[in-house]
Amino acid sequence: MIGVEGDQGNIIYLMSSIEKVEEMATQFVFTDRNAVMAYANFYRDQRDLSKLDWSVIKSAQWGRDFGEERIELKQAEFLAHWQ
Repeated sequence: MIGVEGDQGNIIYLMSSIEKVEEMATQFVFTDRNAVMAYANFYRDQRDLSKLDWSVIKSAQWGRDFGEERIELKQAEFLAHWQ
């Protein structure tokens, strides 16, 4: 059923590298947490990838039981504009 809350059946995951995105001269932005959060930081420079909490992003632990901000940090986003 499409559009059911919690259903990820209509999500497409694309994998690439930041180097490939830059090679294609595609505009991109990435965040240090879920982009919907008003206090999310947005970056456009590959050097700023170090500002992401990679230990949380790569962890299998999910949920606020593991820390108040964990869900937000784990949902850091990389958004690219394709034409």
